Amino acid sequence: MKTFYILLLLCCFHTMLWAQKRQNDIIGYKELIRDNAQTFTEEQRNYCFKDYIDSANSCFAKGKESPTLAYDAALLSKELYTALVRIGQGQRDASEIARTLQATWRDIQEALPKKACAVEFVDYEKDGQTKMGAIFLSKQGNPIWVDLPSPDSIYKCPVKGEKASKRIFSKVQDKKNELYNSSNMICDLLWPESLVDLLKNKKEVYFSPTNYQHFIAIEYVVPAALEHVRFHRLSSTRKLLEEKRATDTSKALLCGGIVYNKQVLRINPKNDSIANQYFGVPLSKYLSGSYEMVSNICTIRNNEHDSLISGIDAEESFFLKQCTRYPYVFISTHGLFKPSSPNVIIITSPRTDNMLSHSALLMAGGTYKDDKELQSLRTGLLSAKEFSEVDLSNVDLFVLSTCDSGLGYLTDDGIYGLRKGLQLAGVRCIISTLWELDDYVNVDFMSLFNLYLSQGHTPDDAMYMTRKEFMTRKEYAEPRYYDVFIVTDGWQ
Repeated sequence: MKTFYILLLLCCFHTMLWAQKRQNDIIGYKELIRDNAQTFTEEQRNYCFKDYIDSANSCFAKGKESPTLAYDAALLSKELYTALVRIGQGQRDASEIARTLQATWRDIQEALPKKACAVEFVDYEKDGQTKMGAIFLSKQGNPIWVDLPSPDSIYKCPVKGEKASKRIFSKVQDKKNELYNSSNMICDLLWPESLVDLLKNKKEVYFSPTNYQHFIAIEYVVPAALEHVRFHRLSSTRKLLEEKRATDTSKALLCGGIVYNKQVLRINPKNDSIANQYFGVPLSKYLSGSYEMVSNICTIRNNEHDSLISGIDAEESFFLKQCTRYPYVFISTHGLFKPSSPNVIIITSPRTDNMLSHSALLMAGGTYKDDKELQSLRTGLLSAKEFSEVDLSNVDLFVLSTCDSGLGYLTDDGIYGLRKGLQLAGVRCIISTLWELDDYVNVDFMSLFNLYLSQGHTPDDAMYMTRKEFMTRKEYAEPRYYDVFIVTDGWQ
C-alpha cells in the first residue's frame, strides 16, 4: 500500500511539473507575440502559429487533468493566425487584438455577465485519432473539462437512413431539414448529458466552435433542457474582452439584383487568377428576389446615407472599394465554394495558400464568357482571398445573404472560406449561411431581420427574433428556411 501512495505522489508531482512547463510555454508565446507580432514576417508568423498549435494540442490531450491550462491554451490558439495577420497589418483594432491575446481564463470569467457561461470547444489528436472536448467556464469556480464524442461519431451518426455527413454537406435542403429535425440521437451526441447539466441553469452561453460545429448550427439543435438558453457564437471567447460598443449600422452598402451575363468594365485589372481558373465560368441564373430584397431593406432603413449597387454596376473591384466606406455591408448574390475533392472539407488539414481562392461571390459579368479573354484575367468572381487583402476593419457587420457562404476548408485556424477572408480583412461580425438559400423566402427573412436591426437590436438578437417569428409562420416553419444563417461575433 505504501508503494502505491509513493507512486501516486510521483505521478501527481510529474503532472504538476508538466502543467507548470506548459503554462510557462504559454506565457512565453504571449510575450513573444506581445513584443514582436507587429514586425513578424510571414515566415515568422507561420512558425509561431504552427509551433503553438502543437503545444496547445498537448494541453487539450490532458484537458481532463488540467482544465485551467486547457482553457488558457484555447484562448491563445483559436483564430491565432488570423489575429497575427491583423496585428501585422496594423488594422484599426490591432492593439485591442494584441491585448486580448494576453488573456487568461480568469479574465474571461470576470467579463462574463451574470447567469452566463463561456464554452471553448476544442479538438485534438491523441493516439492517432481526432478527439473533442468542451471547457466550461462559469462566473464562479475553475474551468471544467467535458469529454465529447469524436467528430467521426457525429459524421457517422445515422439520420433518416444515411450518415449525418451526407446531410451536413448536402446541397439538398430537405436533407438539411431532416438533420435539424432528426431524432434525439444526433442531438444527444452534440450535447451530451454531462455538458447539458452544466448549461441548463444558465441564461446565456458564449461558445467558440471547432471541427464539425463550423458546419452545423449547434445552437439551433439543442435538447429541451436548453431551449431557454441564448447561445452566442464567437470566433474565440477572448472576444468577450473587446471594447463593448453597439454594432454600427448608421449607413449601409446594399448590393443585389446583380446581372451576371453581360460584359462589364473591369475597374481594377488585379484579379485572383487562381479563383478564375478554378471556377471557370459558373452556370448561375439571375436572382430576381435579390433586387427585391435590397430594395425592401432600403425602404425599411429609409436612410439617406445608404447606397445600393445593382445590375452591371456590381463590379467586383468597385464593390470591394465601396466596402471600405461603410460600417454595414449587405450583399445578396450567388456564393460559391468548390472543394478540391468531395470529402476534403470534413478533414482537418493544414492551411494552404490557395484555400481562400476556392470560395467566392459571383459579381457582375460573372457568367459572361469571352473566348478571346484568358480565363485567369476575366472578371466577375470576388474571392475570399481578395477580401483578405483589403482592410475592412471599419466594417462592423457584413451579411453574406448568399448560398453556402459559411462553408470552406476545415483547418487548424478555423474554416477557410468567405468568412475567413472577411475575418482576415478585419470585419467585426459576419452573418453567413450553411446551405443553399430559397431566393424568395429569403426576401421576407432578411427584410424582417433588417427591421429588427434598424430598431437597435444586436445582430444576435435580430437573428433570434427573426427565427422565432418565422417558426410561427406555417409556410416557413421548417429549419431549412430559418436555420440557414449563423451569426459569428454578433452579441454586441
